[in-house]
Amino acid sequence: MRRPLALAVFLLTPALAATDTYFPNAAGTRWRYSNGETQQTGRPRVIQGVNVVPLGHSVGGKLISEDYLEYRADGVYLRGVQAGGKLNWYTPPLQVYPASPLTPGQ
Repeated sequence: MRRPLALAVFLLTPALAATDTYFPNAAGTRWRYSNGETQQTGRPRVIQGVNVVPLGHSVGGKLISEDYLEYRADGVYLRGVQAGGKLNWYTPPLQVYPASPLTPGQ
């Protein structure tokens, strides 16, 4: 699933220097995959004391899960996932993307 998301990232955003603007994170940014899944960024919020950007995953207009992404100078991190009414919080967080700009092979 990372490869299609990376492709969507490159199609949606120009190559900018800062991590927080290199990857799509403006509230309301949305993209759709050929399998019917739609992903959309929400408004930033604080969860468990961490500033995160929610990324909703919807199929057929129904929200299935929501990822909570933290944008840092050294990359984008998955802090947690809300699905089925349960929050799974990652300590330590999982790095989704390294700092920008990406190079071939990353």
